[in-house]
Order: sequence, then structure tokens, then C-alpha cells
Amino acid sequence: MESLVVIKKQYPLESYVYTNQQGETKTIYHRGFWLSTVTDQFYAEMTGLQAQQCPDYDTSVTHMMTAVSQVRTYKDKNGKERHSNDIQIKSLV
Repeated sequence: MESLVVIKKQYPLESYVYTNQQGETKTIYHRGFWLSTVTDQFYAEMTGLQAQQCPDYDTSVTHMMTAVSQVRTYKDKNGKERHSNDIQIKSLV
């Protein structure tokens, strides 16, 4: 999806370490954004190298965002099935 957005808040770079199914330790970098369109406000994330190299964006102007929306299904600690709608930013200019 492509959309014109205003950045309400840009969160600092964060990382977490996890071990994949092959036993390899990986570090994931991500940066969150609170964004607004004419009608909606929502949270979206950048990941990887893009998040690491992300500049501080001007919050007083409108930006063009290209993103992918995906639904993730998982089980919580009680075994209940949960769903999450995630928005991954592909480009933000």
C-alpha cells in the first residue's frame, strides 16, 4: 500500500536477540513510527538495515510511505490463538 502520512512520533532504534530453529543467534533491529493519514492513525515498523540507517524525519511535513500489511497468527502463553495486524514500512520519503 502507498499512502501520504504525517509522522506523529518516531521511536528510537531497538533490537532484540533470538535463537532460530537451527540454533543460530540472530539480532533483529526495528524502529517504530506513529503515523497519521487524513482519516486514520496507526503504528508501523521498519526493520533490519533500513531501521539502522533511518534518519530523523521532519514531523512537520507529509511523507510518502510504501508498506506491506500482514496478519500474523500466534498462540499466547495460555495457548489461546491470537491475531496481529502488522504494518511493515518498505520506504518512507
